[in-house]
Amino acid sequence: MITLLIIADDFTGALDTGVQFAASGTATRVITNRDYDYRQADEDVSVLVMDAETRHLDSGKAYEIVYNITKKQYVTAFLIYTRKLIPHYGAI
Repeated sequence: MITLLIIADDFTGALDTGVQFAASGTATRVITNRDYDYRQADEDVSVLVMDAETRHLDSGKAYEIVYNITKKQYVTAFLIYTRKLIPHYGAI
């Protein structure tokens, strides 16, 4: 069961974060589909890392994407952790 969603602003960040959890033995998946149905994840997956591809977007569009991701996960009721602070966007 997914207990942690990590939203990365690019693929490199998603992989960099995901590998740290996987190296510690935590069942981790990295995905690139922002419309991913969280219920599709294998039952053993604890950490889901999503590449939101927001790094090169303006702040309004980046906010909209992250808002929609978090709104969707809210329905499934698991934790959110946002990994990076981007200086010109703030916390994503």
